[in-house]
Amino acid sequence: MSQTVRTVGIQAGELAATILNERSATVFSVDDNGYQIPLPGSYNVQNALIAMAIGRWFGLNNDEIFQGLAYVQVTQNRTQWLKASNGADILSDVYNANPTAMGLVLDTFAKLPTNGRRLAVLADMLELGGDSFSLHTSMVEHINDQDFHEIFLYGDEMKGLKVALADRYPTLAVHYFGKEDKQQMLEDIKRVCKLMTVLF
Repeated sequence: MSQTVRTVGIQAGELAATILNERSATVFSVDDNGYQIPLPGSYNVQNALIAMAIGRWFGLNNDEIFQGLAYVQVTQNRTQWLKASNGADILSDVYNANPTAMGLVLDTFAKLPTNGRRLAVLADMLELGGDSFSLHTSMVEHINDQDFHEIFLYGDEMKGLKVALADRYPTLAVHYFGKEDKQQMLEDIKRVCKLMTVLF
């Protein structure tokens, strides 16, 4: 049985996207046509390209595809922008977190422009089996002391990441909290946020 294969990608493939702007929304072009999605991250553009290819296959025109992408509704707390009481921007991606998603969000987060400081709050990811500890520790590959100013870690599985970050970036402010210290962590995060003009 024959199959039709279509390729998509960032600056590669039959549907090749060029990213023009990336923050709370991502603007990109394909074949000199502009599109946007209400999400940050090149990985979300790749998902949009797949949707675009399927839409074209079923005969949607560019205007219909533009509208569908621009007004897509995403799951709450999946790359969702929130606003703190002091005006700081918070990127929430906590819905059913997994190592792939956490790594991609950290990579994207590090590239977003800001006039203030960036901090990351990371908690245990569940149901990862026997590789859980090493998968949590591997997040060190997505954090550096140039783009992140403070890191808050919560939960037993994050102990390895705490050690890995301390070894690689001894001057990076890393705060670790066990499960019994949740309230203290929340208070510390609120205190830090009050001192920040903009939070990414």
